[in-house]
Amino acid sequence: MNDAWFVRYPLVNRILSRMLEIVADGPRARPDGMSLVADASNGKSHTLRKFVAEMWDRYGTGQGQSEIPVLFFDAPVDGVPKDLMASLARGLGIPLAPRTANRSIPDQILEALDAAKVRAICVDELHQILPGGPHRQRVILDHLKTIGNQLMIPVFLAGTAKAHHLVSRDDQYHERFPPVGMPRWNLDRDFVKLLRAIEQEWRLAEGSFTSREACELIWKHSHGLIGRVFRICEGAEKAAKLSPSGLITTHEINLAGYSDLPWLAQLDQNGEETAS
Repeated sequence: MNDAWFVRYPLVNRILSRMLEIVADGPRARPDGMSLVADASNGKSHTLRKFVAEMWDRYGTGQGQSEIPVLFFDAPVDGVPKDLMASLARGLGIPLAPRTANRSIPDQILEALDAAKVRAICVDELHQILPGGPHRQRVILDHLKTIGNQLMIPVFLAGTAKAHHLVSRDDQYHERFPPVGMPRWNLDRDFVKLLRAIEQEWRLAEGSFTSREACELIWKHSHGLIGRVFRICEGAEKAAKLSPSGLITTHEINLAGYSDLPWLAQLDQNGEETAS
């Protein structure tokens, strides 16, 4: 997904600004964090990746991997705590030595994070830990909270609404990772501005996506999910290149929208991805 949508997405720009402010505030005994909550394909992962890119631009040393301003990885599937440690180790580029009586694996990770001067941690797909059950869920969240406390750095999470319910069950987690909702787009002026930004970014004819009919069709097919909006726009643009006129019409938008329906069928009523 390209970055045109950031131009016309005030909510995401505010989220990014807040995340960068938290880091810029420096080490704190109880560092603020955040939990991005959104349906599948509605921009939470892309927002985290944008934050990671901004962090490397601001704090990257350009001297190899001796300093790592931010770690970004997916939550462990089934909430296996050792897989969390493995993800942290991979991000740091270190091997994990066997546990000893005086040096646990979490201690090794903390030492490596401190040595790499990590300023923030981003964990995507938090809902992946749900099948692990309550005990594993608590262990994962406690590890992340402890890392934040020990190093005095923020931890940012992202997941679906089901993951938010997990965080909100405990006041400690809720306060450390306050939720920020990323709702689906409405068919309104902001949606038109988004589509106009795409037109301009891709140097398309004015009205390709912003005519009344085009706007309504894209919104209908996308169900207001930003990821689907871009897939439909990209599909319509490709279809137009193969047409005699070379123009994007409602026909091309419909082709792109209906071709994306198999993906939509994999979502349940809560916007959660289902196994199929």
